[in-house]
Amino acid sequence: MYKSLFLRSVRLYADDDGVWLYMSVFPWQKGVCGVKWRDLDCAVYFTGLISWAFKTYNIRINHRFTKDNEIALSSVFNGHRAVEHINETHRMFIDLRREESKDD
Repeated sequence: MYKSLFLRSVRLYADDDGVWLYMSVFPWQKGVCGVKWRDLDCAVYFTGLISWAFKTYNIRINHRFTKDNEIALSSVFNGHRAVEHINETHRMFIDLRREESKDD
């Protein structure tokens, strides 16, 4: 029962600051970890027969400088879409920073 509640409590989301993972079953366990856009290396997903059949992919969001801060999740429904969205948004932030540096 705890595992079921835990799986329902995991939320992966992106905002203007970066990509974040929120987990909490009980109020005293609340926690958020993440990677800021400036520190993101890339997001990847891993395929296999079962992943393809059920559309649940293992994903990893890599930190540029350290492996300690990366986010790794298994069996994410439509994880391939999440990875595509993260990488596309990261490219937009990179392009935006390049344009800002050209203006200076």
